[in-house]
Amino acid sequence: MTEVFKDNYENKITIFDPRGVKDYLREYPDLSEIKEFKELKSITLLKFVWWVSNPTSPIVDITSPEYIEDFSERIGYAYDLVINDKSESQRNSWKDGELEPKLKDAIKRMSKISPNTRDRAREMVNDAFNEFEKIIKQGKNSFLDKNGTPDYKKYVDSVRGIVENLEYLIKVKEEGFGISKATIDGKEMTEGQNNIARFLKSFKE
Repeated sequence: MTEVFKDNYENKITIFDPRGVKDYLREYPDLSEIKEFKELKSITLLKFVWWVSNPTSPIVDITSPEYIEDFSERIGYAYDLVINDKSESQRNSWKDGELEPKLKDAIKRMSKISPNTRDRAREMVNDAFNEFEKIIKQGKNSFLDKNGTPDYKKYVDSVRGIVENLEYLIKVKEEGFGISKATIDGKEMTEGQNNIARFLKSFKE
């Protein structure tokens, strides 16, 4: 890997990365709110789905040294890595696309996760938090009328609104939109969706 390539790769982010995470759903509460993931009722299967189709999985990210172009091979790789039942027949049937409908749906949904959108949303929340902080620190002088006199009603109403929304804003900041800082082991991707789509079309109904 060239130094330029490595630098670009290390500057990326991961979404819902299960590696090194002891309590997956506690680390990423967003996962429990997504219908297709909630219906799996298995953390192991959810991690399998992440490896197979999350855009920031190292075997999906086209810039990753671990990138696997063939989607059925991704199935086999993720199966060996995550699934406890090492049944060769099940592994082969999964590679052939013989998956339960709920698992297929979860794979499709995971492939639609947008690293860029989530990163931008995180920045917007950070900006809102910073603006709230500025208002509180500047106090009544943030709300001067045309004569330069503090508008106490606007100030009080604004502070009340900030206080009422602060708990929710903190919760969103702490949950972080499923975003993890990049390491050399896993990053954002912009490609790979076409391979997934082609493979999913071959699934038996």
